[in-house]
Amino acid sequence: MKRHIAFAALLLVLSSSAVGWPVVNNSGQSAEDSVSFAFRSLDSLGNPVAADSFFVLVVGPSGDSVFAEAITTGSSRLDSVMQADAPIYIYGVAVADIDGSGSAGSYSVSISARSSNLSLTTPFVGSFQLVDWELDDMGDSIGLAAEYAAAALDSLGRCLEALDSLSPGTATVDSASVARAVWNAPQINHVLGGTFGRYLDTEISGMGSGSGAFAVTLVATDSSSSQPVAGARIAVRNLDQSGLIAVGSSDASGRTLLNLDADSFVVVASAPGYIFEAYDTVEIAGAATDTIWCFRFDPGEPASPSLCRVYGRLFTLEGVPTSEATVTAHLPKGVSRMGDVIVSPFPVTATTDSTGYFYLDLIPSDSLVGNDTRYELAISRSDGNILRKRMKIPTATSWQLSW
Repeated sequence: MKRHIAFAALLLVLSSSAVGWPVVNNSGQSAEDSVSFAFRSLDSLGNPVAADSFFVLVVGPSGDSVFAEAITTGSSRLDSVMQADAPIYIYGVAVADIDGSGSAGSYSVSISARSSNLSLTTPFVGSFQLVDWELDDMGDSIGLAAEYAAAALDSLGRCLEALDSLSPGTATVDSASVARAVWNAPQINHVLGGTFGRYLDTEISGMGSGSGAFAVTLVATDSSSSQPVAGARIAVRNLDQSGLIAVGSSDASGRTLLNLDADSFVVVASAPGYIFEAYDTVEIAGAATDTIWCFRFDPGEPASPSLCRVYGRLFTLEGVPTSEATVTAHLPKGVSRMGDVIVSPFPVTATTDSTGYFYLDLIPSDSLVGNDTRYELAISRSDGNILRKRMKIPTATSWQLSW
């Protein structure tokens, strides 16, 4: 009898291994950014039985535990399908919920299904590959994401036309020149959704200072001293912020030179130690000089000289301050150390005030033991998540959160 049980246990382990190697991306909460695994709970003879609790462990490319949770059958991440009066369990989760922004590479998944009634645990082992590019970008770049196959053929024809225009009647073509000809084609020639790149809203060669008809100068100025602010980062977007029009940085005289068309634009500016007017709007009717105002801001000293005060302000797309949003920071890889001090992985939180302002005092990443130690920062409101990203906290007295 003991021999039969030993054989059944071996069969149990073999039958609980994953087949396949899912490839996923991590750019949001879509289907291509999620993983799912189907598995059973078995008794000692290999017969399917019901389970009541599950433990999930995910190990990252570096061999570190990046995610662990214990759930029950009531979890929103767990589903089941009945077959012959026994359940097949399905565990599904967004990659962002497992490892934040994550790192490209292979991940191992272990799921243990526990049947308390039988005092048995069924192991399941799986894996997935995380890539740092969107899975449908390759199809989009040649028109395969278009609704009909004819669109893909038309896109391919455009590529061939570009080749022929660069080197008519010859077999040798400089690939860099081809790329420039394709990507620099003005937007008006991009007549099909997805042609030559996803969400392309401007001519690539015109990005930077912009490609508009009028020379526009934006001057970053300190409102309290009327002095220019050098090194301010400037981004110009259309009013609904669906497209980036131009970017730049202010020089020693606070000036940023741009080329913009006649229209209204949103200017988003930032500079260390300064607060700019949130989502300032400029109206362009011709060549002009306009001032974008800011004021000096001191976030104060952190609770300890060894900490960095991470601060920021949160606004809606309309430039309205967002209050009562929760900002959380934690160490996703677990317990760390700073010298002889043990650092807890549990999250610390702050809540934005009526002006959208928040701050967190955190240990700089380079002060923690381990290579490339990053915090996971998340911003959420009652109606959903706003941001989830992994980043290093610099060794500084204060740092304005940016990404």
